Amino acid sequence: MPDILKSCERTARKRHVCSYCGAYIEPGETYNYDTLISGGVLYDWKAHKQCAFIANEIWGYADPDDGMTEYDFQYSCQKLCVCFVCPICDRWDKEAEECADNGSYCIHKLYDVLKKNELYPTINKHNWPCWKLRPRGEGLLMAEYIDREALKKTLVRYLNAPHCRVGHSIGQGMRIAISSCIELLDDQRAADVAPVVHGHWDENGRCTACGGHAPFWCMASTYYKSPFCHECGAKMDEEDKT
Repeated sequence: MPDILKSCERTARKRHVCSYCGAYIEPGETYNYDTLISGGVLYDWKAHKQCAFIANEIWGYADPDDGMTEYDFQYSCQKLCVCFVCPICDRWDKEAEECADNGSYCIHKLYDVLKKNELYPTINKHNWPCWKLRPRGEGLLMAEYIDREALKKTLVRYLNAPHCRVGHSIGQGMRIAISSCIELLDDQRAADVAPVVHGHWDENGRCTACGGHAPFWCMASTYYKSPFCHECGAKMDEEDKT
């Protein structure tokens, strides 16, 4: 893997060639400039800002052994374009299943797709690894939700506590504050969330919630014990009582 000795942005004073896509970086265009060293050899790497962004986003997909080469980048972009860009592109000839512009991929369209979405590895319905797109932000942890009625019971318990009784030095103020919190809870609209389903992987590698198979990795000849079922989304934290 090459080591980066220097990384910066430059404004082109003359025409350069992008080390990723092979197209020109025109004079006046801002581009990424890196100085790399590999095996004792020092070399420069110039890239369009779009190409540098795409390379970073598809690194896991391309899985380069010794750094992202021009071939790695272009081959991966071509495959991703066919999967995620061509089906929604007006230049795609559906009958011939080829681009009407005779292009292997459209870098600017792929850039637009990846700015709005992120690639992530998952398992398809045949239990094979695959890559999909999801809107940016959906991969973050789910927001925490609480039981409204359970919280209200807790607040009511505080409301009836001795230090909240009328006549106590601070009791009246606390009663008003707690009562206001209960009213606010009642006014809050319920979030549109699905209930959490719990399960576990049985001895045959099946989800006890839906019967779906756990991902099967042929190389390891064993089941990958994922914390979630890829078929129904069940959380695999249920104790196996068998």
